[in-house]
Amino acid sequence: MSRTFLFTSFLATLCALDVEAQTTVRPLSTDRPDRTESPYSVPKGWLQIESDLVSHGQLEIDQQTITGTSVAAFNVKYGVTPRFDMQLVFSPWVHVHSEGPGFDESTNDTGQAGLRGKINLVGNDSEGAAVALLPFVFVPTRGDAIFDSATWGIVTPVGIAVGEKAAFSSMLGAVRVNNDEWWVIGSVSLGTELVGALAGFLETYVARAGFESDALDDITVDAGLTFAPTDAWQLDTGVYYGVTDNTEHWRVFVGASARFSLSP
Repeated sequence: MSRTFLFTSFLATLCALDVEAQTTVRPLSTDRPDRTESPYSVPKGWLQIESDLVSHGQLEIDQQTITGTSVAAFNVKYGVTPRFDMQLVFSPWVHVHSEGPGFDESTNDTGQAGLRGKINLVGNDSEGAAVALLPFVFVPTRGDAIFDSATWGIVTPVGIAVGEKAAFSSMLGAVRVNNDEWWVIGSVSLGTELVGALAGFLETYVARAGFESDALDDITVDAGLTFAPTDAWQLDTGVYYGVTDNTEHWRVFVGASARFSLSP
């Protein structure tokens, strides 16, 4: 069975999950397509699927050009309580191509697997500010020893409505990469309705390995569009544009998200 057929079927399934949200259930809120996490948890008893259907990026460093493609990466969430959801993140297929003076290599592999839990502290079902805690851990699925290469940490997402059609969101957190080096991460994002079910966002994302002047950093300026005709599903596309030498120069993606109730 071809990958193209599988991806098309997956997209069709997401679009078919056009479940009418109950009046007591808050609107769909996703952690994608921007890099800023949402402070809103999945409602209790609901299952939510968020996916990078296709994601492709490029980095040039030390006379090497590295391109990476990920297909059908997903985040599956389940609302355990009205303020807490559990999340499973996995990249089932990642293709990496590296080329430079005297070499040309390609690999196909699975990506990391992650477990996350979102705890909404305030604002889940009310107007005004919303705040959450989001601890997480990611481990390699092949090759490296799990405990030596685990990446773990916590972020604090915040969301604030700006008028009736826009919202400001941000996050701040700390990440221990490969169980070795601490990084500080932060971002700000502004999303707004454009026309009907079409919306867009602009974002700045910053990650830094400490505060020394020569510390490694990862800074992107991001933009994208979402199309969400109902409270049950949405499609999205966008680009992350790197502005530092250690960051991917660009990454483009197409994604989808959907949710449905598992309650009787």
